[in-house]
Amino acid sequence: GSMLLAEGLFPRWHYLLLAIGTAPVLAAAMAATVVSLARRNADAGQRIALAGLILPLVSVVFFRNAFPYFYAFILAPVVVGILPGIAWLSQRYALRGLAAVCLLGCIVLSLITPRGVLDQQRQVLDAVHRAFPQPVSYFDFSGMVSAFPKANVFMTTWGQTRYRSGELESYASAMARETVPLLLTNNDVLARNQSSEGPAWELLPADAAALRAGYIQHWGPIWVAGQRFGRDHRQGEFSIHAAGTYTLEQTPALIDGKRIEVGQTVALSKGTHQIEILGNADAVLRWGDHLPRPAGPSPTDVPFKDF
Repeated sequence: GSMLLAEGLFPRWHYLLLAIGTAPVLAAAMAATVVSLARRNADAGQRIALAGLILPLVSVVFFRNAFPYFYAFILAPVVVGILPGIAWLSQRYALRGLAAVCLLGCIVLSLITPRGVLDQQRQVLDAVHRAFPQPVSYFDFSGMVSAFPKANVFMTTWGQTRYRSGELESYASAMARETVPLLLTNNDVLARNQSSEGPAWELLPADAAALRAGYIQHWGPIWVAGQRFGRDHRQGEFSIHAAGTYTLEQTPALIDGKRIEVGQTVALSKGTHQIEILGNADAVLRWGDHLPRPAGPSPTDVPFKDF
C-alpha cells in the first residue's frame, strides 16, 4: 500500500521521459513489438512468453521508486521480449543509422550528467571530519557520514511518508532524546527549510521550526547547533537543545549572569538560559570550541544531485 499507487499513476514520470528520450531506439522497438503482438497470428505460447517478458516494465506506472537505477534491473527481460521490434527496425532502417541514434542518446545522457558530485561530497565529508574528529549524532538525508550515528529517518519518499504519519520519530523528539549538534543540508528539503524560502512543507511544523531555530550555518551544507541573536533580541531567554561547549562570536554578552567575551567558550546544558547582548553587533553562539572550517568556498549545490 505504501509502495504501490501511493503517489498516483506514473509517480516518476520525468525519469520515464528521460529514459525514453535517451534510448529512442529501445522505445521504438518496444512500441513495434507491442503492435506486432496485437496484429500477428503467432501461436499463443510465443505471445504469452513475449508479453510476460515485457510486462515488468508496466511497474513504472505505479511503483513509487521507479528511479533511474530501477531501469537497470527491470529492462533486462524487456530487452529480450522486444526482439521482434528490434528485428523489424533493423529490416526497415540502416543498422549504422540505428547505432548512431543509440550513440547520440548516450552522448546526451553523458552531457547532462553533473561531473562535480563526487568531488563535492568528498569536500563536505572532509570538512565534517575536521570539525568533528569524534563521531556525533547528526541529521541529514541519507546517512552521508557513515561513521557517525544518524538521528533522523532516511529521507526517501517512503520514509518521509511514514515520518509524517507518526510511524517514525520526529526531529524534535530526537533532539530532546539525545545531543544532535550537526545538521547536513544535503538534500532539497533540508536545504530549503534552512533557507529564506523555508520552512519546508515536507517537515512537520514543529520540526521545521526546531531546525530553523536550533542550527546556524557553519560552512556550506554543514550546520551546527547554535543561535544568532539579533539587535531586536538584546535580552531574554533562549533554549539549548544540544548540550555542550559553545563559542561566543561577534560581540560580548552576559549568559546566565556571567560575562562572556568574544572568542570565549561557555558550557551550556540542555534547557532554558538567559542572555543579554553587551555590544552593538549580533551575537552568535556556535556549538563546539572554535570549530574549524575550510578556508575555501563551499559547494554551491547540495551534495546529492539527482541520479
